[in-house]
Amino acid sequence: MFRSQVVILTVFSNVAKDTTGLWIETSYGTGLEGIYTFSSKGKTYLEGKEFAGYDKKLDKYIASQMFKGRDIEIYALWFSTKNKCMVIPFSDISNPKEAHSRTESTFISPYVEIDTIFVNNKPVKTETWTRVK
Repeated sequence: MFRSQVVILTVFSNVAKDTTGLWIETSYGTGLEGIYTFSSKGKTYLEGKEFAGYDKKLDKYIASQMFKGRDIEIYALWFSTKNKCMVIPFSDISNPKEAHSRTESTFISPYVEIDTIFVNNKPVKTETWTRVK
């Protein structure tokens, strides 16, 4: 999806009551560079950065996320269909069906993405992200 496109996008979500998320991505090489901010009642409580790149050998994107005050998180991402992306912890890449957690992203349109977060194969949260720029 991103390999041949220049991508600059800003997406916004109401991730919980009185809580919003802002995610800004720009293309960088064969991947993306991102900035995240999550706020509740007008105060930022979590912010971080992401760097993702496409790995030809794995045919997957590998992403690292660093949020202030937390350990680094590394993920593998790949498209299972034209509009559906799977995200799992990189530590589970050898057996993705047994991953403790995963996110399934469905791209409804170029402007709307729905993320369903699973823990132990049970959906625990759904977030709708809307492109604003």
